[in-house]
Parts: sequence; structure tokens; C-alpha cells
Amino acid sequence: KSLRLSTYVISQITSSVTVKPRNVEIGLQLKSTKFRKMVPGYTRINPATGRWEYSLHAIRLIFDYKQTFPRVFLALHQKRQGSRFLDASDLVPRKDNEGYQMVGGDKKQTDGALASIQAWIKQTPANQLLAFPTTSRVYARPTISAIRKGVASYYGDKDVKYPSAEVITKRITVNAAPSPSSSSSSVYETLYRLNPSTPWTPTPKFELGDRVCCLREDTGVPIGIQGTVVGLHLDVQETGLQCD
Repeated sequence: KSLRLSTYVISQITSSVTVKPRNVEIGLQLKSTKFRKMVPGYTRINPATGRWEYSLHAIRLIFDYKQTFPRVFLALHQKRQGSRFLDASDLVPRKDNEGYQMVGGDKKQTDGALASIQAWIKQTPANQLLAFPTTSRVYARPTISAIRKGVASYYGDKDVKYPSAEVITKRITVNAAPSPSSSSSSVYETLYRLNPSTPWTPTPKFELGDRVCCLREDTGVPIGIQGTVVGLHLDVQETGLQCD
């Protein structure tokens, strides 16, 4: 309502808008219903209703787009619902400076309009972000940046140091491979004794914001490294970790 746009126009402009005949993309691509993709911090699907939701960041971005290129939104509003394309001639004025009706715009005008739109979209912060499956739970980039700053500030204290190399690389000999479900695992207990300030748990289930420690050497992450869970990708059973 604040944007004074129909749900159809909002849905189109936040996904894909192709301009014919040169197949130029001018949509914000903050979501994809077809591929079930979203951009954390801007769009998501409400799990209870199954409907798309837009953050204040997305609303502000749409507003700026509308203020800068109102003709794009006018063309979307006027085009037949269900059509996937805009015509390049819709993006330039239909009358010349003297008020005479023009039949579309010439190629120079339309090329210039499209180039300006694409350049504007490219410089928006959202254009640099990755899309994730709608089933994922992921912190937005500002939240991850805040976590990084918090960790840097914590270790920047004179009385606190980064975990030593000995703790990170120490090898622990065990008779059998530890079971993640076993609370008496000697690996968990030994590592806990090395750094008792870090809570530990044998459960494989994580939540966003959990503080974790890597106990495996086959993950590409040094054993003993600590970090914060910033993403849960349910479709592939993977966890995103921001390491200290």
C-alpha cells in the first residue's frame, strides 16, 4: 500500500522483467517463484501462508526504482497480466517535445533508456547478494557483518586472545570414531577441557546463531576452529558457518 502498486507489479519487478526485442533483463531479481529462490534480507516465503514477504530494504529499493524510472512501472501496470515481456518502446516517451504523438521510440532512445536502467540496478546493494533456496534459513548480510565485528571486538580485548594454534591443530587419539549422539565422547570432552569457555553439545541439530566448534578434519575447516551458524540449508542438509 505504501508503494501504491498492485501486488502483480510488485511481484514482477522483484523477480524477472525481460524487455523485447533485445531480451534485456531489468527486474530486481530478489526472488524466483519458479526456481524457489530468495535473497535474504529482502524476500522470503512465509512458511505458514506460503506467500512472498518483502522486507523494508526491498520496499525502499522498489520505491527508489519507481522514483528513478517511473515509466518502467507504468509499462508493467499497463501490460497484459500474464505476459512475461515488456516492449522497449514502452520505456521512452510517446510524444516529442512539441506534443506530437510518436510511434514508439527510436533505437537510440530505447538503448539509452535500457542502459540507464541496467546501470542503476547494477549499483544497488541487492545486486551483489546471492539467492538461496526458499527452504533455507540464512542471516542477512548486515547481520553477518555485525557478527564479524562482534567477534573482532571480542578478540580485540587485551585480556582475550584468538584460540591458539595448539588448540586448533591438536590431534586427539581415540580408539574408535566418536558418535555424535554420544555425550561421553572422549573427543568432545577433551576438546571441551582445552577450551572450557566454549559450550559443547553432541547433537547434530543447529539453529541460527549457535556457537560451534569443528571436530572433524575432513570438512576443509581446521579442527578446533570456532564460529557462528549463519545459514541452515535444509534441502541439502548443510550448515553455513562464519568462522572466527
